[in-house]
Amino acid sequence: MNRDTVYLQHIQEMIGHLQRLMALGKPSLLNDLDLQMAMAHYTQLMAQSVMRLSDTLLQTQPEINWAGIRGFRNRIVHEYMGFDFELIWTILDKELPTLQKAIATMLIGLDDI
Repeated sequence: MNRDTVYLQHIQEMIGHLQRLMALGKPSLLNDLDLQMAMAHYTQLMAQSVMRLSDTLLQTQPEINWAGIRGFRNRIVHEYMGFDFELIWTILDKELPTLQKAIATMLIGLDDI
């Protein structure tokens, strides 16, 4: 198994965790610090794995804002005292389905790279 495969699978796993948390609903997440911390942690881990994907692989999905994911990770890690969970919810709600599809496509097409 190559390095990209390991990170893609890890990203899929983190997306699954995030989807389960989001299924609890926005009010639940915004009112529960433990759920918020879990959401931040899974998002950080997902983005960390994105940062480890090869440039060649990332270029196969140019519609994804990879730099934005890296920047999002940096904000979560370095601005931990000022999380805006409403913003995190909005970003994940909007972008997670597209990222999930891209990751699945990348896994399927990995042999072609």
